[in-house]
Amino acid sequence: MENKRCRLLPNMAIVFFLLALICMFSSTATAQDVELSDVDEKSSLQTYIVYVKKPDGGVYEQLEDLESWYKSFLPVSIASSNQQQRMVYSYRNVVTGFAARLTAEEAKAMEEKDGFVSARPERRLSLQTTHTPLFLGLHQGLGFWNESNLGSLRHLDVKGKVVLCERGGGIGRIDKGQTVKDAGGAAMILMNAEPDGFSTLADAHVLPATHVSYAAGLNIKDYINSTSTPMATILFKGTIIGASSAPAVSSFSSRGPSMASHVNPSRANDPGLVYDVQPDDYIPYLCGLGYTDKDVGVIAHRSVNCSKESIIPEAQLNYPSFSIILGSRTQNFTRTVTNVGQAHSSYTVEIVAPIGVSVTVNPYELDFSKVNQKMTYTVTFRLAGGRGKPSAPFSQGYLQWVSGQHSVRSPIVVIFE
Repeated sequence: MENKRCRLLPNMAIVFFLLALICMFSSTATAQDVELSDVDEKSSLQTYIVYVKKPDGGVYEQLEDLESWYKSFLPVSIASSNQQQRMVYSYRNVVTGFAARLTAEEAKAMEEKDGFVSARPERRLSLQTTHTPLFLGLHQGLGFWNESNLGSLRHLDVKGKVVLCERGGGIGRIDKGQTVKDAGGAAMILMNAEPDGFSTLADAHVLPATHVSYAAGLNIKDYINSTSTPMATILFKGTIIGASSAPAVSSFSSRGPSMASHVNPSRANDPGLVYDVQPDDYIPYLCGLGYTDKDVGVIAHRSVNCSKESIIPEAQLNYPSFSIILGSRTQNFTRTVTNVGQAHSSYTVEIVAPIGVSVTVNPYELDFSKVNQKMTYTVTFRLAGGRGKPSAPFSQGYLQWVSGQHSVRSPIVVIFE
């Protein structure tokens, strides 16, 4: 018996060894499957921007509470330890939503969750405006650019000289200076084109340079053409306070409601009348512009049904300005002003109508008896004198409410159909 048992032991050892090998290979295969599955999942992940609604009656003052609300939209299959890795960013101020790494299936599944608005894959957009010549197919020294001789001074001797350059031509202001420097120029005077007027900019040039207005550039050109040996000197005197040209409107801007395009803090602190607009006032305005319920809901941070809103035309929003498209049909718009000046105050309207437009205001006088009192007036626009559409494409004017202490102006822009 002892001998038999001795003969069985080696056989049993072989069986156990085979079982151990089978288990080991099985475990290895399972681990590889899991690893491959993780790789496949990671390769299919992409960043989605997810918009959600604010929960009904929920106030989330703490960032932690907001993140908990956002994480509730992540798939339940994601372990809590991986949720933080999947969450890229939690939005808190401008929109209600988050950025997360998701598969297309997971993003689709979110649509069934209460409070979901939309989920869109992120898009990376390349800047184009700083590379205009490149995306237009223009290359310095080649082809059309070479034939036009833009950006090149190789045919001119500018070594040690101050070069006058005109702004524009598809070449940046600093690039012009670089061209002058590469050609051996000592300094550059950059003059505006006529549309740029008196608007000059403080750029970090690569050589001594000064930027002058169009009018100053014309004077410099006249001087250059008046002598065979023109001389130029650039003096850097720092910032000059109290220059007679200030304040001025930049060529790329518009006058706006202020004649100098500068805010007067003292007068802004005591405006007399204000055109008050509440956040919900924008909902009928946005619906009127044709945005979908979902789009408006993203902006309003709540559910919106435009079909149940009192939709208003664009020019009906309670703004202190009027921008309208006017044809043969008479148009009426209302505005509501709030008295934030003296309790007992009276305002009379003054109108400077745009050329070709008849403007009437009713009532023409507003009498307030208390602070924060609101009053509404109606403005009627029609083509003047029934003469049909003016030849100009647009016209400008204004109306203003004037009291003994205040003048509240509303710009008017009319585009003719």
